[in-house]
Amino acid sequence: TEPAEPPSTVQQTTEVPPSTIPASDVPVGTAKQVKSGDATVIVAQPTEGEFVAYSARCTHQGGTVQVVRDLHLRCPLHGAEYDATDGSNTLAPAPRPLDVVPVTEANGQLTIG
Repeated sequence: TEPAEPPSTVQQTTEVPPSTIPASDVPVGTAKQVKSGDATVIVAQPTEGEFVAYSARCTHQGGTVQVVRDLHLRCPLHGAEYDATDGSNTLAPAPRPLDVVPVTEANGQLTIG
């Protein structure tokens, strides 16, 4: 038999139902947890005018990742941590970065999904 493939450590992109929030809800240097349809999303503004979004679903066992402070994220289930600037996993047991969610900014509104 073939050995099982190891779990992917590559960041992936995921789709969520579209939603919009005011860009002013996410100040520079912070991240915010928002609902987009039935999905929970982390939206961040690491630098002025740069908006990024990630699925809040932990890549370990699917817990909902919380914003601890600024751009620091943690899953309450097993303590996996992430950096909201790029979604990278910074503390085990998370095996890979958070999934990217598309986000665009126009006229002071962020469109997620």
